[in-house]
Amino acid sequence: MTEEEEKVEDWVQFGQYVYDYFVVGFEHGKEIQWVLFFTNPASIKNNQISYDIKIRTININSLVSIKMDKASPQYITKEMFFGRGALCPILAGKHIALVGLGAIGSIVADVLTHSGIQYIGLWDGDIVEPGNICRSSYQLRDLGQSKVDAIKTKIQSINPFVNISEVIPHGYWSYDANFSNYVNGTFYGNVNYNNQEEAVKQLDNFDLIIDCTGSNEMLHFLSYAASNIDIISMCITNHANDLLCITNKDGNPFELRKAYLSRIEQDTKNFYIEGEGCYSPTFLANNCDIASLVNLALRDLNLSMDKGTLMHSTIYSYSERGIIADRISTYKLEGYDITLNVSKETLYDAEEMNDSADGAIGYIFGSYSKDGKQVMITHIVDALNAEGLLSDAFETSKGLIDYIGDYRYSGEKSETYSASSFELIASKAEDCSINTNNPLLAVRNPDGSITFFLYINNELVKFSPMS
Repeated sequence: MTEEEEKVEDWVQFGQYVYDYFVVGFEHGKEIQWVLFFTNPASIKNNQISYDIKIRTININSLVSIKMDKASPQYITKEMFFGRGALCPILAGKHIALVGLGAIGSIVADVLTHSGIQYIGLWDGDIVEPGNICRSSYQLRDLGQSKVDAIKTKIQSINPFVNISEVIPHGYWSYDANFSNYVNGTFYGNVNYNNQEEAVKQLDNFDLIIDCTGSNEMLHFLSYAASNIDIISMCITNHANDLLCITNKDGNPFELRKAYLSRIEQDTKNFYIEGEGCYSPTFLANNCDIASLVNLALRDLNLSMDKGTLMHSTIYSYSERGIIADRISTYKLEGYDITLNVSKETLYDAEEMNDSADGAIGYIFGSYSKDGKQVMITHIVDALNAEGLLSDAFETSKGLIDYIGDYRYSGEKSETYSASSFELIASKAEDCSINTNNPLLAVRNPDGSITFFLYINNELVKFSPMS
């Protein structure tokens, strides 16, 4: 069989069933219509140019045409592309400001893009380094690029329905004779008031901020300067044992994260390792641990948005029971602009505490916001072990977590308190050795539920749950 006959036989047996695919976009009004075409490689026509370089002959093929299978082009719609995995319409339609494109931020961008997000702004002042790749969504080809440019390219390669003007990168490359530098990619420089004003203006067209920087300065700024916009802050602890997903649905995100991050007794042995790609040294965590928790958080965000509301703050943690999603419950003080935060797991622990003959079931630890408008409960502990636990919590949190109230029985009726409980809390408010003038009282009702009161203006005022 000649070489030509072998080619024909190969095409008959295999080649005619092989197809290449490519997508072509056609402008259709304000949108682009994407069409998937098929072609058989055997249909490619080339002009061949041969060069005899004495040692051997080199053949160079110049493409002339590719025959498309016109019988079965596939029109790609948004419904077809995202139909089985689309975000809810409310979240997909959000104008999202994604601040910080490291391990968490790059994964967030990847998930949102695969799920049909349409409008996103990107901020990060770093470039992609080798150490970034192991626990982020970056690839080798991204090395040396700015993180903003790398994520923008990835978004456009995944989602054909994101208009290029709707992916808004921030920052640019500056070049001189000796080196190049990526500048103005960070969201907030924390230098002067003018920087802050300019940063706020950048958020004019956004209605959801996802802060993945882990920066206290950044979250402090956003919490006060952009409180009119929905905010989500994501940060992990060492080894990615916990992901704190804090939102301003429950109050000031900066104060919330500060309190609940202080509650977590992290493994600080070998907390940092030297390496490249983020700040150095940095925390220990691998890709699967980070991605698992981030995906759970985004799932909860999507479910909440589908109900028309921002998700509650949640702490996701690995444990022997699996992954625990410890959601923050928020209460409003009747007649005052004061809120109370307490996690579900803390409430479960309190409900399971043993009864006490003297009425003192336990004690409440936590902190107050700087402006006094937010009370954050981090622990409710039984009376027997309270002293040692308070000492540990105080030391672990560097003084942030302290005694803030008592846990006792209610009065004869639910959501009431006894006269002795009132007298006890009033005396503690006057006690100079106790670091609060406004202690809490938590009461266990006859049905086992818990009601919270705050001592303020010489009376105990009840907190009511917020939706």
